[in-house]
Amino acid sequence: SKETYHHRRERLCKELGQGILLFPGNNEAAMNYPANPYHFRQDSNFLYFFGLDQAGLAAVIDVEANEAIIFGDELTMEDIVWTGPQPTIADQAARVGVDKTLPFKDLGVFIKNALDKKRPIHFTPPYRYDNMVMLSDMLGIPVGQLKAKASVDLIKAIVAQR
Repeated sequence: SKETYHHRRERLCKELGQGILLFPGNNEAAMNYPANPYHFRQDSNFLYFFGLDQAGLAAVIDVEANEAIIFGDELTMEDIVWTGPQPTIADQAARVGVDKTLPFKDLGVFIKNALDKKRPIHFTPPYRYDNMVMLSDMLGIPVGQLKAKASVDLIKAIVAQR
């Protein structure tokens, strides 16, 4: 239920006390060309705190504001031709207790604004190369240093909760 996800996120906020918690979801991984992907598997932490099993999403929790935001792009008309009508990102987010959604391109702007305000950005060690490149670009941390810069406090809070 949406209350379950809300309580999980709320507990994480209480545990960490400050900063931005960043949860990149997984993307499709191509086998031999982009339209031929492996079977999709969402990041486990993203599923645990946000419950959406869809590629191309990311989420943040602003600890001080106790606010969650899901970033993702709506389907284009081309997508709908192949998939048929699908629920919007906002509709899916509402089902897991998240009121605010923004286009994926706004994630970088959101993180830059937080960094400009010297707010800590908490993230777990990335394991997918596309997310490593994205985090490196957004956070200004070389790819090879991302795992070492991951938030030990966030990791401990997640382990304690899960």
